[in-house]
Amino acid sequence: MVFDNLAVGKVHAIVEREGDAWLLTDLDSKNGTYVNNIRLEPGAAKPLRNYDLVTVANVDMVFILVAR
Repeated sequence: MVFDNLAVGKVHAIVEREGDAWLLTDLDSKNGTYVNNIRLEPGAAKPLRNYDLVTVANVDMVFILVAR
């Protein structure tokens, strides 16, 4: 995802799939990455659950897993 927002770093965070889980990892961003208003430690992967609030700098999103 790309944001036209100066608060979001060029390489801010990553979402990866590991088996059936989706993991969010902050890549040592300046303005932080949050799940449900809790700041992630840089480099530590956080499993995402349906309807988690994900905040990247000052951008709020909701994680929704769509089954196929």
